Amino acid sequence: MSRAHLLLVGALAACALTMPATAEADRDRLSLEIFGGPYRPSGGAGGFGTLFGSERGPMLGFDTNVHIVRIPHVGPLGIVASAGWARWDAKACADATCSQRADETVNFDLFPLAALVALRVDSLLVDLRVPLMLEGAAGLEYIRFRETRGGEREAYGGALGLRWRARVGLYLDVFDRRAARALDAEYGVRHSYLFGELRGSTADGALPVSDPLTWMLGFGLTL
Repeated sequence: MSRAHLLLVGALAACALTMPATAEADRDRLSLEIFGGPYRPSGGAGGFGTLFGSERGPMLGFDTNVHIVRIPHVGPLGIVASAGWARWDAKACADATCSQRADETVNFDLFPLAALVALRVDSLLVDLRVPLMLEGAAGLEYIRFRETRGGEREAYGGALGLRWRARVGLYLDVFDRRAARALDAEYGVRHSYLFGELRGSTADGALPVSDPLTWMLGFGLTL
């Protein structure tokens, strides 16, 4: 992680936190999301591919997006806290080329944590009643890893880098407006939506733990 990367992310976060909130931002304060999709550390390069083959996770995760300010005719700028988990299992290699397998099982777990600055474009829904949402986000990611063999921990650690994502979403409110209004009145759920995203990470250290390019699908609620 270079100093320039840290300065860039810090400047974006400071900008989001110091901009004044608006009445519209107060109405859409928070988004909660769950997601899942394929994940393969650094494309499966090196020993990971040798041990685990073509296995691609999946990665499961949860995001919280706190909306800081609404940019008129664009959408909310927010801070995202993201957490995820993925596990791979395989029989341990019995030789250097992994042509034979031992009886012991190797487990490899990843726990990615990220803090992102996100800009959501929901003006298509707000201004034009088109139920689409676009979003871009970038920030810092820390990926914790743990490897066990036969139930005994062999390696653990973490890696720091940048994560980015580009997303398109479909608001579900328009398909049943009566149910959407009831959710808003009773539970404060202003919007529900499905989304798909492309994402990547540069968080690699002693072991390849980032996926440079993958996709996720998820479901979210705006409160």
